[in-house]
Amino acid sequence: MNVSEIFGILQIPETKEEGEIRAAYYRLLTGVNPEDDPEGFKRLRRAYEEGIAYVRGLDKEETASGVEWLQNQEAGRLLQQLADIYEDISRRQDLDQWKNLLSDEFFQSLEDGETAKWILFSYLAEHFYLPWHIWKFLDQEFSIERDQEELKEHLPKEFVDYMVTKLQTNTRKGSFPFEKLKGQPKGDYDGFIREYGKFVQEKFEPTKEGLKEKGRWLEKISLYAIDHPWFDLELAKYQADQEAYEKAAEMARKLIKENPEDEHIWILGANLLSICGQEEDARRVLDDYLTWEEQTLWGKFHAFSGLAEMEAEQGRWERAKALSDNARVIHDTEELKKLQDQIHKKLIENYRKREESLTDEEAYLLCRCFVESGQYEQGLAFFISHPEYCQNTAQWHRQLSALKLKAGRVEEAFKETEAWRQCMLVELKGRLNETKPDESLTKELAMNAYMEGEIYNKCYMQEMEKETSNPETLKELADKALVWYDRALELQPNQVEFLTHKMLLLREQKEHQKVIDLCEKILEIAPSFFPPYSYLQEAYENLKMPQEVVNTFYRAKNIYDGNSEIYLRAVRVFLAYQQYQDALEILHQAEKADAMNFELQAKKIIALCRLVHRKDKRAWKEADKAVDLAIEQMTQEGADPGLLADLYLERAYLNENNSNLHNKEKARILQYANKALELNDNIHIRYFLGRFYLEYNQDYKQAYEHLKSCEDRGMTFSGMYLFLGNCQEYFKNYDLALSYYSKAIENDPYCQNAFWRTGRIWRNKCKNTLQVEYAHKALYYFDQVEERFGASLDVFRLRSYLYLILRDYDQALFQAEKGLEQGTDSGFLLLKGRALRMLGHYEEAVKYFESSISCQDTYGGSETFCYGQIFQYFLVGKRFQEGMKYFEKVLESTEKEEIREACLDHIADYASMTGDFQLALSWVKRRYKTVDLSDRGQDTWERAGQRVRSVMYLWLIFQPELDELFFEKCREGAELAEKVLKDDNALQADQAKICQDVGEAYFCAGDYKTARTFLERAYRVVKNREDYDESQDLAGLLMKCCYWMGDLEKAKEYGVVYRKLLEKDYKECEDLGLSMEELLSRSGPDSKQRLYHLFCYAYYTGQYEKARDYAEKMFPEKMCWWCQEEGCAEEWEIRGLLAFLDKKYEESQKAFEQENRVHWLNGSSQAHQMLRMIKNYERKRRH
Repeated sequence: MNVSEIFGILQIPETKEEGEIRAAYYRLLTGVNPEDDPEGFKRLRRAYEEGIAYVRGLDKEETASGVEWLQNQEAGRLLQQLADIYEDISRRQDLDQWKNLLSDEFFQSLEDGETAKWILFSYLAEHFYLPWHIWKFLDQEFSIERDQEELKEHLPKEFVDYMVTKLQTNTRKGSFPFEKLKGQPKGDYDGFIREYGKFVQEKFEPTKEGLKEKGRWLEKISLYAIDHPWFDLELAKYQADQEAYEKAAEMARKLIKENPEDEHIWILGANLLSICGQEEDARRVLDDYLTWEEQTLWGKFHAFSGLAEMEAEQGRWERAKALSDNARVIHDTEELKKLQDQIHKKLIENYRKREESLTDEEAYLLCRCFVESGQYEQGLAFFISHPEYCQNTAQWHRQLSALKLKAGRVEEAFKETEAWRQCMLVELKGRLNETKPDESLTKELAMNAYMEGEIYNKCYMQEMEKETSNPETLKELADKALVWYDRALELQPNQVEFLTHKMLLLREQKEHQKVIDLCEKILEIAPSFFPPYSYLQEAYENLKMPQEVVNTFYRAKNIYDGNSEIYLRAVRVFLAYQQYQDALEILHQAEKADAMNFELQAKKIIALCRLVHRKDKRAWKEADKAVDLAIEQMTQEGADPGLLADLYLERAYLNENNSNLHNKEKARILQYANKALELNDNIHIRYFLGRFYLEYNQDYKQAYEHLKSCEDRGMTFSGMYLFLGNCQEYFKNYDLALSYYSKAIENDPYCQNAFWRTGRIWRNKCKNTLQVEYAHKALYYFDQVEERFGASLDVFRLRSYLYLILRDYDQALFQAEKGLEQGTDSGFLLLKGRALRMLGHYEEAVKYFESSISCQDTYGGSETFCYGQIFQYFLVGKRFQEGMKYFEKVLESTEKEEIREACLDHIADYASMTGDFQLALSWVKRRYKTVDLSDRGQDTWERAGQRVRSVMYLWLIFQPELDELFFEKCREGAELAEKVLKDDNALQADQAKICQDVGEAYFCAGDYKTARTFLERAYRVVKNREDYDESQDLAGLLMKCCYWMGDLEKAKEYGVVYRKLLEKDYKECEDLGLSMEELLSRSGPDSKQRLYHLFCYAYYTGQYEKARDYAEKMFPEKMCWWCQEEGCAEEWEIRGLLAFLDKKYEESQKAFEQENRVHWLNGSSQAHQMLRMIKNYERKRRH
């Protein structure tokens, strides 16, 4: 079928909504009997299957398996029965109809029962307007609430949540009364209920246009030709909106009369009567309602508060006070507080006008008003000036103890409770002969103990408010308060007020589990008492028990749905778990219950923003506009700065997730986040700023300040520790970085990045210092990454490199091959080539180096390094001509400047090794266009310096004897050095490098005086710079130069610098617990080189015995991990220098000649220098 055929059969426009396709199928299925019209049934089924496939992008086979049950003819019969029941409103409400349906053999069959269940619920997912008692029946049969997670695997999540919400309503009261629907049996009742539900949730503007919109909507609902008293009440309200008060009142009276047990009609109808000016009628309705045997808290609250308002309007303040007290026991709203403030004010005013003639009852009520209105000092002053009203009775001492307690006069309050107790003891003595204990006296004794607990509780709170409260004092006061609360509870164990205040003290102490236990106990006694539900939910939130927070939300909402906090906590759970649709569903319920406040409005904006897909630019713009509008409105309405901060932060998140983040966008995001910080400096905003500065601006200093603030304030989020570790890495505080990564892992054992960063730090420490402990630590963390998160290319790559350092070449090869099994890339090919080379398989290694070069990726391969390895391959085999041809061919085939220059270097080196010095010089000229060293020409100073080195090295490495042309080049180089030193625009590194290379050339030629001049010039330029790459070589050359000149003191001075630079990389090894001498001289992957440097330091500073010790340690060590030569050139240099020291010139000469042979370039400038020196010594000796 094509798309038009599919939707033609389904009789709906083309759509991408599965629900619309399913609804169309169900609607048409009721008119197609598979037995009467099998072809029509098959055609409809096929259209449905292919419609679903079209929406989901499935192939036919997948779709067929998903709707397999539709091919069952019994399914068609069941759906027909189900539709017949549902579409007839009277049958829909008839429990027997549903019982008969579920007793059908299709449901009872072991084979088909499960299929029947899914047919039923799939139908109800689109036809879900059922009375409460039918949902309860279905829950009894299918355990909907218990098995909701399983149901969500097969049905739309929103539908399952809807069913659970309906079931948690607990009773018929408050649910929509289906039985009052009147109309044709098969009218569109779903449409009526749906539109009515939307109407009552809509917030119509109190304007002329808003009123018109309301009228149009009511007219639209009326077109369904269905009657219901709740809808009729909305019509009556509309009449009042149009100021047709008489008509509205008449309609309300009629509805109340015709619906004698409908709480919704009576409460809202009374409110409408009051609006219409019929206060007496409204009062009578509410008074009558309060006589009902069964009432909901919602109804009682609105009845008491409504009556209280009416009494207040009539100036009957005592009656208003009693009614508002009853309402506040149920729920304490801002509106009710305002009403009671008014009542207290009027009563106090009235009584104080005749303060000399109050009755006992009036005086006592005045005392209560002072307490409850917060006018404690005024109350105390009044009764101090009118002691005649303060009677020595338990009742009066009780009220005065409360007044003095609230005024903070705890010592006086203690005296009042003691006097109160004495009054009760007197009364108790008078009743000793009574056989039956007096219940009222027991209550009074309990109340006295409770008040004693309250006073200690007040002392506890006063201590808490001190800047430096004493923990021991706090514990003592809390313990005393709890003891008195428990005494009160021994006398009256089910007194909710006592239990509640004990619970509130435990809440202050953050004893969350005890709060939970007490709340549950309170609710066993008073299941309709709302406050414990809120505190219970709060305790679960504090204990990070999200499911219990949500479960408690539904329990609380069933008791009273007007409290904003319960919605807020549930929303916070869903936002934390990124369940934004669930959060919006809770917010939708809050709107329906008229419980929205600024904070919930802010959360709604946040949830909507989080649902915006990055690529949906239109939705993003709309969301950004909505946040902007919300900020503007809430600012104008004086919303809490903290809520505004949340919105600014959310706007920052929204723009971060939906922008390309150029500099302009980054600045805008930081503007929003910094505005949030200005409004409310908290860890969430600080964390955002820290992360943002790190990820997008690489501003580690700013990032660290914000993130450190989060840590200092108690944040323990693994992401924070991870980013703090990143900052410390950047600051090169690697031990601190490791500490933060360890905390990240401790908080989240699956923080993959923390494992990676830890492994990489240990790898870098190993790379810098070549300490094997660091290699093993790095391997441990990379192994952990593989174990916890699965194998990855980077794991194999890093392990292969580390095993090369550890000289475990078989393992290095194994890791590289494991990586290559997952995909070929240049890095693994290079690693395999290196491992094969170290294992002696040169031919095979070259193939992998060449493969790495030919790979067009960026995964760690280095073409210049690979060509360097191939260069050595020809070098080791003495195949110089073959090597020249190889690199000439590469030169012709590549346009990459870096590779071309490397090839020219290699060819020049090969030419030198063949003895054709002029050919070598011509290749150097081809690279630099000239071999004249006196002027930089068109080159940069850096390139001019490279030219100096390339030309000089042809003589220094490959020419045992130095000719006049060499010294001419030295003079040219010296001329160039003078020029670069005079150029103020030249970089210091370039000045030093050219001077150093010229100085080294003179040093190798034996002209130590001139060498020293240029080397010291280089040293003065970069003496205080830490970023000069060749500082250690420079210090070493100066040390040697001074030594051969006989200036041992100066040699020692430069030797100290040389030694410090040698130690520099090893300062990060303090965690190994070794001295610097132990670190430098211990065995390891590079010990031959380290000991060579130590030898040079000792030898050229005149510490010959120490030098011999270093030599003895160095000789038995293995070759350095990167070295592939047949022997160690440095070792032969040491042997030659020691023999020279001992005046064994022939032995020394042989050692330096051997150094030349094993050197990777078949020649060493230092060896040539020493051989020339020995020759001069021999010449002088002979003369």
